[in-house]
Amino acid sequence: MMKLCLCVNSGEIPALAGTQWPQAHFLYRISPEGMLQRAVCSAGGGAVMILSLPGSAAFSAAALLRDVSCELANRPYGGVLLDCETDASDGTLALAGQLARRCGELGKTVTVDAKLRPACPGAAVLVSSAVTSGGYREYLQRAISQYGRLALLLRPLRADLSGAGSSRLTAEQLARAQAQPGAGSFFSQSLCAQYCHYGQGQSSHFLIWDTPRTLSQKLTLARSAGIKTAFALYGEVSHCLTELSLTLRGA
Repeated sequence: MMKLCLCVNSGEIPALAGTQWPQAHFLYRISPEGMLQRAVCSAGGGAVMILSLPGSAAFSAAALLRDVSCELANRPYGGVLLDCETDASDGTLALAGQLARRCGELGKTVTVDAKLRPACPGAAVLVSSAVTSGGYREYLQRAISQYGRLALLLRPLRADLSGAGSSRLTAEQLARAQAQPGAGSFFSQSLCAQYCHYGQGQSSHFLIWDTPRTLSQKLTLARSAGIKTAFALYGEVSHCLTELSLTLRGA
């Protein structure tokens, strides 16, 4: 059975009070000196502790390892998610490896950003559901072949793929685009997402986005591929938790 952990910050935790949703907590940061800092929050703990590593770690890992060990001992976290928003330096990779080993020694599951995978060979690798080319099912199979064990980051798509790159759209921008003459709405079986194509003056636009239905389908395909754990940012999926819950229960 797949588990979906909702990633929440200190301000979002009260919204999930009394629910059964597993939580992954955005409560921690690492100071420039390598100390673990925690946001003021009355929550006792979630399913997963999220820790974002600096791109360049120029400090001794001893204090951080001690702080993380204490936090995991005092709060009921079952696992740790190690993230790195920039390219990881050799120092950051070494730090990730030490943290992963310590978490393993404490019996905690470890999930890592793909950039940190070289230092954490036994960890599950986090891959995004926001696929814009090729096929979603094939994308998952390639990732499994490359990394082995995966965790899914369920990220709703809302993008304009026109031109050389892609740009993320707000909900308002997408609504305006869908109202353009001839835009329509179509389902891509391969990408498991909605899309439309329309012309505007001398330019053309190709938009792709997720709905509660396509997000549920992506969870189902990930589960059928053997993925046991998924994460989602609470603010991005709060509008469709009922649909996702039904999907996880196999309804």
